[in-house]
Amino acid sequence: MNKWLIMFAGIGTVFVALISIIAIIQVFHLIFGKRPESKKQKPIQEPKPQSGIPQAGPAQAVSPKQAEQSASAQAKSGNELIAVIAAAISAASGLSASAFRIASIQPEGAGDLGFKTPVWGRIERFNRQ
Repeated sequence: MNKWLIMFAGIGTVFVALISIIAIIQVFHLIFGKRPESKKQKPIQEPKPQSGIPQAGPAQAVSPKQAEQSASAQAKSGNELIAVIAAAISAASGLSASAFRIASIQPEGAGDLGFKTPVWGRIERFNRQ
């Protein structure tokens, strides 16, 4: 047979199959899609304020003592984070927590300098140069 006839028959078959898949999806959308709600909708009423619930107002000033307490709470949560990471490393490696030291903790991507490649891929790139 002619090679061009075979090529156009293949391309035509692919396009016919794609068009039929689109048609099947549209039919499914008509069958299983959401039904339109009735046009008569009740007007939305705003809820009445309750006396027991405080209403939003202007923000209050924070005293230096309160700011110091929140800073110490953040430092405490940072220490807890370090403890959790140390426990996870200890459990995964089988070493005691005193056998290693966590020097710093950085968010993911902080030291990547824009790289999206894993560490072993970057090391390979730098070794090639």
